[in-house]
Amino acid sequence: MPDFANCILQFVKSNLQIMNPTSPFPTTGYYGPKYFCNRKIETQNILSMLTGGESSLLLGFRRLGKTALIRHVMGKITQRLDRNLP
Repeated sequence: MPDFANCILQFVKSNLQIMNPTSPFPTTGYYGPKYFCNRKIETQNILSMLTGGESSLLLGFRRLGKTALIRHVMGKITQRLDRNLP
């Protein structure tokens, strides 16, 4: 089995128990950086990949914050661009 497919299979197997998590956090959208926590490493990794011209894949079960992470990263990119504009 190719490494990528094996990686996906292992991810799914290891996360089956959290398919329907309950969360104390808002789960209906992105409410800004004030409500976004514990994703510094993921944010930095995605920013590094994007600024380095690399592709990335964000994989996870529903309602775990994938869209919020993407919106958070886009906010960081917008901040960087705004700082570089006159």
